Amino acid sequence: MTSNAGTHNPSVIDLVTLNHQAGDVRLIMVQTEPWEGSERQLRQLKEKTRNYISFTRDGQLMKTYPETAGRPVTIQLDVPSEPTDQMAAAIASLKELAKQDGIGFEVNVLP
Repeated sequence: MTSNAGTHNPSVIDLVTLNHQAGDVRLIMVQTEPWEGSERQLRQLKEKTRNYISFTRDGQLMKTYPETAGRPVTIQLDVPSEPTDQMAAAIASLKELAKQDGIGFEVNVLP
């Protein structure tokens, strides 16, 4: 993961991994700040999710990581705590957006 990782930096793909157990590619984005439910956090999360979708849809994922070809893709949002109600609603709409491009979206609350 890069030192610029986090939802606060929407232009960076935080981490790409192969999930051998599930058989998919995980594009991991990390929420490094506590949830505030602020407009800034909401905007950053939306922008970063759209960038992750574009990274996959436009073929950049496969160009950068050829071993991902033919595998399903899941965006995994790693968070330090459960999202606020406002953020959970935004995440639900982002899941639907990703689904339109055949991309899964999961939230992983870290211990």
